[in-house]
Amino acid sequence: MKPNQPNRHSERSAAESRNLFFNRPLKLFCLLLALTFIAAGCEKKPATLHEAAAAGDINHVQRYLSRGADVNAKDKLGQTPLHYAAEQGHKDVAELLIAKGADINAGDTDGITPLHYAAGQGHRTVAELLIARGANVSAKSTAYCTPLHFAALGGSRDVARLFLTKGADVNAKDKDSITPLHYAAKQGHLDVAEFLISEGADVNTKSYESSTPLHFAAHAGHKDVAELLIAKGADVNAKSDAGWTPLHRAASAGNKDVAELLIAKRADVNAKNNKGRTPLSLANENSHKEIVELLRNHGAKE
Repeated sequence: MKPNQPNRHSERSAAESRNLFFNRPLKLFCLLLALTFIAAGCEKKPATLHEAAAAGDINHVQRYLSRGADVNAKDKLGQTPLHYAAEQGHKDVAELLIAKGADINAGDTDGITPLHYAAGQGHRTVAELLIARGANVSAKSTAYCTPLHFAALGGSRDVARLFLTKGADVNAKDKDSITPLHYAAKQGHLDVAEFLISEGADVNTKSYESSTPLHFAAHAGHKDVAELLIAKGADVNAKSDAGWTPLHRAASAGNKDVAELLIAKRADVNAKNNKGRTPLSLANENSHKEIVELLRNHGAKE
C-alpha cells in the first residue's frame, strides 16, 4: 500500500504527489467500498456464508454454520464473514459469528481486521462489541494503519473517541509516517480533526517526506480544517523535504480560499522549493489565474 518513495531531496512529480495525497486514502476507501458493493448484490438468497454476513441475513448465517460452513473461511482478499458483517454494521451477525468461533483479529491480505472495517464505516456498536470480545484497538495493517486511522479517514468522531478511551495512540503513524490527523485533514473531517487535536494530536507532525496536516488540508482545499490547524499552532511556512510549503500546495492545486487564508496568516508568498519554484510560478503553470492575481497583489514574484 505504500507508494514508491522518491528521492527525499527532490521535487515530487505530479504523479508522485498524487501517490502521497490520494492513493493511500483511495485504496483504503476502495477496500471499504468493495464489501459494500458485495452486500448490495446480496438482496437475493445469499449463496455463501460471506454473502449472508454481508447482507445481515442472520437466518442464512445460522443455516450455513449449522451445515458446517467454516466461520473463518477467507475469500480471495483474505476477508472472513466477520469482516463483512463488521463493515456493514450487522452487530447481531457479528455476535453470532464470534459465538461460533470467528477470529476477532483476523487480518485480510492487507492485514486489515474487522475492527478496521467497522471503524472506517463508523459502526460504533460493532466496534464496541469487537473490542469487548478481544479485538486489538492498536492492530496494524501491513501498511501500519490502525483502526484509528480508518476512523479518521471515514470521518467517525464517535469511533475515534471510543478508540482513544481504549488506549489507542492518537499520533500513531503508518508506514509513511502519516497520522490519523493527516487523514482527517486530507478528507476535510473538521470535527474529527478538532477532536484529535483536543486529545493531543500533533498539528505539526510530519509524514516521511515531511508534509504536515496543513500541507494535506491545503492541497485538498479544506479551508475550515486549515483554519483550525493554524489556530492550534500549525506552521504556515513548514517545508516538506522537497521544499514545498502549504501555500505551494494550495497554489498548485488551485485552492484560492486556502491560499487567501495562508497569506492572511503570513505565509511567505515568495517561498522557493528545492527547484526554485514559487507559489506564483506553480499557479501560473497550472493556469490558476485568480491565484496568480491574488499572489501578485500580495507582492509575489515568479
